[in-house]
Amino acid sequence: MPDGKVLQLPSTHLLGQNFAKPFDVKFLNEKGEYEYCYQTCYGPAISRIYAAIISAHGDDGGLVMPFALAPVQVMVVPIPKKGNEEMVIAKAKSIAAMLCGAGMRAEVDASDSTPGYKYNWWEMKGVPFRVEVGAREAESGIFPVARRDNKVKSQIKESELSTFILAESVKMFSDMKKKAQDAFDATLSSADTMAVLASGLEKGKLVATPFCSMEMDGEKCAESVKEKTGGNVRGTRFDKSEKPHGNCIVCGKTATAIVYIARQY
Repeated sequence: MPDGKVLQLPSTHLLGQNFAKPFDVKFLNEKGEYEYCYQTCYGPAISRIYAAIISAHGDDGGLVMPFALAPVQVMVVPIPKKGNEEMVIAKAKSIAAMLCGAGMRAEVDASDSTPGYKYNWWEMKGVPFRVEVGAREAESGIFPVARRDNKVKSQIKESELSTFILAESVKMFSDMKKKAQDAFDATLSSADTMAVLASGLEKGKLVATPFCSMEMDGEKCAESVKEKTGGNVRGTRFDKSEKPHGNCIVCGKTATAIVYIARQY
């Protein structure tokens, strides 16, 4: 997360017989005898996934939602003036209907709030795109389209709105991923002493260190790390193989793994 702590997401737990016994869940074994089940559970952590998305991508203006996940993908904002309210709102609704017909979740904000208030409100909500509709735009057939993540505004013909927004949503997703990846990479550091590890954790870093073992015989070293630094051994990288070097940061034995240590929620 942006503050340097890690957030546990989907995980599997071995429950043993802790729930089978109080709920009397049994099975018939090979000997024809009943015994309590051994159970596991899997938590998809949907709420935490959304919390991670909000934390990783949000900015000072509020939420920044990926296009595919946003409840409202396009907000059409009419900008009427006295005397043309009905025409402008009708045009805004027509554009929203067109976008919905192209498979997007589009709505119209026809409230009495000022345009500036509407812009800020829907930016705070993380709506990926905003289309502005005024009398001038309705007459010219060219509409401003604002992207939430980078605030860039483009002038798009009405006939090209659907194609443009769908294509731009792909670029937006790629840009958001790159920005998040760059932020993540900036948190990575390494340490070969406990003092350097502690310093890195204080700075909100995810610290790679040589470690004796990821098996049970390394448990005491992991407990020592937590006691002395407040950091937790999170594991090894799954996306690439890292050759261990040197000695364990705790016990001094030859390292068999490069582990990543961070503080967690």
